[in-house]
Amino acid sequence: MISSKTFYAIAAMVHVSEKSGESPVNLLEISQKLDISTSYLEQIFNQLRNHGLVEGVRGPGGGYRISKPSFQISIADIVDAFEVYPQKPKRSKRPSSGSKDAVLSSMLWDEVSSRLYQFLSTITLANYTHNFNRSSLIPDNCTTYKIATMFPARQTATVEARANS
Repeated sequence: MISSKTFYAIAAMVHVSEKSGESPVNLLEISQKLDISTSYLEQIFNQLRNHGLVEGVRGPGGGYRISKPSFQISIADIVDAFEVYPQKPKRSKRPSSGSKDAVLSSMLWDEVSSRLYQFLSTITLANYTHNFNRSSLIPDNCTTYKIATMFPARQTATVEARANS
């Protein structure tokens, strides 16, 4: 569904996001963490920079940092830099030479791609950052966050619900 380049881009962005607020992260560190070559990472970070997701910092101590707060960067934003997913399902017209099954498969794939993209739009880097302070990530005027803190989920209820399903 996603390429290996996209997979590594997501992993690298999570790593850089975890280091936000610290000094920029250099490619050698990311390369060692993800066990991939720095030249491959250079290609990935060029695309991420071209899509406005990271900023490069030159000079000693240079590297990369995310270009905006981690709660504002969705996984779909990263995927957009590398893959093409339709935002709305395409309703393919039945080609004259195509079979009914081919048309249905195409329509199904368009729908699956659209739903996957919508799902990835709901996940942000902040969801995967270990060192985040929730209060600093959520804007003060975020109604959803205020409601969620008024009615926190109970872990035992979640575990019981999974056990019953």
